[in-house]
Amino acid sequence: MKCLFYIAGDVSNYSIVNYELNGQTQNTFFAAHALYNLFKPDKVIALIPDSLVKDNVSDEECYKNLVINRAKELNFAGMEEFMNKVEIRKIPNVGIASAIQCENGAPKKEKNKEGREVLKRLPYNEKRSPIFIFNAIYAIFKDEACDEYLVDLTHGTNVLVSIGMNVGALFNAKFYSAPVMGMPGKDSIVNIVELTDVVQATNDSLMIRSSIENLDERYFKDYSAKLSRLNPTIFEEEEKKVLTRVKGTDVNVVINFLWNIRNGFTVNAVKSMNELKNIINQLEEDLEKLKSFYKNWEEHKNFQGETLLVLSDLDSTLKVKDLLIEGNDLEKLNYLLDLYIKASIYDKALSLARELPVAICLNKVGGGMFDDKNEKYKHCNEIVTSYLRLRYSGLMEFRNTLMHGGLSTDMKPNVDKDGNITPGKIVTKNKIEDFVKRELRNYFDKIVNFLSSA
Repeated sequence: MKCLFYIAGDVSNYSIVNYELNGQTQNTFFAAHALYNLFKPDKVIALIPDSLVKDNVSDEECYKNLVINRAKELNFAGMEEFMNKVEIRKIPNVGIASAIQCENGAPKKEKNKEGREVLKRLPYNEKRSPIFIFNAIYAIFKDEACDEYLVDLTHGTNVLVSIGMNVGALFNAKFYSAPVMGMPGKDSIVNIVELTDVVQATNDSLMIRSSIENLDERYFKDYSAKLSRLNPTIFEEEEKKVLTRVKGTDVNVVINFLWNIRNGFTVNAVKSMNELKNIINQLEEDLEKLKSFYKNWEEHKNFQGETLLVLSDLDSTLKVKDLLIEGNDLEKLNYLLDLYIKASIYDKALSLARELPVAICLNKVGGGMFDDKNEKYKHCNEIVTSYLRLRYSGLMEFRNTLMHGGLSTDMKPNVDKDGNITPGKIVTKNKIEDFVKRELRNYFDKIVNFLSSA
């Protein structure tokens, strides 16, 4: 089911114009009606701010009659049929305004100081929380359960438009607005602007940041396919050089880096840090150049039509710099332990805290391979294992619990003949979290200090 939602506005002074979208034109006096004719949705829902009209019986009828009366004033036919299809949902507003007064569904009129007949209005003043408004609009969107949401943001206060866009971003929504500055002349052409790409760009950039912060490449929005469609040759020389480099940026290096970290391939992750550093430094330099092009947009006429480039995607990717440090590989692995703890990736934190001391020991005894046939490795592993079992058995126990999916001898689960499993030992989420967040780093440092003095 396709639904058209629109924030209702005061149509009493709207003019008939030609609304245009993708080469199609609709002659009407408000954008929602034009969108209805263009998209033929199954349902039309008007979100009426409680600041718009006040009626002693029905605000809904008051609004519908307000639209129908304006259509009659403009000699515009067919509006009653449209308004009969519109379903009304009242939404809360915030701020100071004046609501149109109605009686029994009919807008009331009075004479102003000049003797002209105008709509009678009542003062409106509300101090509601924006979150309350967000929840009210979200509940309406959710309750409709549409397959596709078309959201018209042409009218409404700044607060309602902003909240409407943010709510719609959580659904399968497309956004439209028909900007009119000043009073348009009769039959002026008003372009309906689709804002869906802007909302998507915001969501993608936030996901890229979240992906990097949480060390999880699965949230990363790969924008390399869009960049591949860039044609740098059509731009000026300075712009062309920057765009050529940006187009050639291999985003997969960042994605692979995060994949290695998330899956515990810490040695691979450390090795890719230097490669990443070179890419990120160049991207940072290019981003500064691109920002200057946009800030000085009047001087870069050819650049104004570029839609394949989203600066926030590039800027969010630079967040990966927070994961890069200088130092040798052991120092970088030590740093990864902190990243795992911060990102609450408990199994990898416990595993690295268990194995890294062995690598530190190998370094101290002159180096060696992680191999049971290697005497140096056997020596270091035995020292670390014995020390952990003696002093910090919790590290070993929690690590085995997580690495074996709960089916470990530490947990002592019992499997009966009917295929049922009874946990022998309960290890709660809070217990593991407390250990990793509060104690693991301290335990690890004590192990390293022990190895230094051994």
